[in-house]
Amino acid sequence: MGLSFNPLVRGLAAGGLLFASWMVVASAATSCADDGSSGTTGERVTLGTRAELASPTQFTNSVDWEISLTRATISSGAIYYFSGSPIEEEARAPSPVPDSRLGALGWLVPGVAHAHPGHYQEGEARGEMLTATSFDLVAGPVELADGEGITGLVRSARFTWGTPPAGPEAGALGDAVVLVEGTATKGELVKTFRLEGTTDDVLDASDLPEIAGCTFEEVDLRANGIVTIHIDPRVWLDQAEFDTVPDSPDGKPVDVPSDDAASRAFVRGIKKASAFVFTYESNTGA
Repeated sequence: MGLSFNPLVRGLAAGGLLFASWMVVASAATSCADDGSSGTTGERVTLGTRAELASPTQFTNSVDWEISLTRATISSGAIYYFSGSPIEEEARAPSPVPDSRLGALGWLVPGVAHAHPGHYQEGEARGEMLTATSFDLVAGPVELADGEGITGLVRSARFTWGTPPAGPEAGALGDAVVLVEGTATKGELVKTFRLEGTTDDVLDASDLPEIAGCTFEEVDLRANGIVTIHIDPRVWLDQAEFDTVPDSPDGKPVDVPSDDAASRAFVRGIKKASAFVFTYESNTGA
């Protein structure tokens, strides 16, 4: 099967056009990419996928709360890989050609990638993993489904939240797509908390449940291998103040109200691309 982007993300018509354009790219045995890489491109590869915690379960956030996580559960959807630089780098680049000048299909024009908030440009599509699932990062690294791709330079990724949740943690998540539980301590204050992010909470500027422009540590992908998603909950909780979180009467996590300062900070944090870093390792060790 060829790579076929999710119709929810790009629309049925655009998805069909992208599939056709992908097949053209994949059929090129030798070519030079627009991003400056050279050599053989367009060869198909199998990409295993895994996810792991990128930080200790105990840390101190930027407002001096000592946090210990007992759960960090995620509902993940499709994941895509691209040649374009991650959003942190592209935000400093000149603005791309406005979509209004390109029409509805402007993001398919060669040499001009689709513009995202922060001036992120995806560049050439390089791979995807389409199977939705859910997992608890605190429980340890988890193997996800295999994906597929084509050889060439990879520098960024798009993570989508799985809505509604599917997989082994769907029951624990309920209506949420991300859930963290733990204890926050500051001086004599000790708060045992439960924070949730719903689909509405993770919508981006385009009203899609995704995070575009995540860093994929730059690699010239040449063979089958493993893509690892390193997820850092410290980013989500970095600005969280827990002073007004209700005390737990029995030591169990307390649901933090959506209007509480900690909850608002958490919702801001889960939209940040910096919480997700992707790496690739060849199966051949090359």
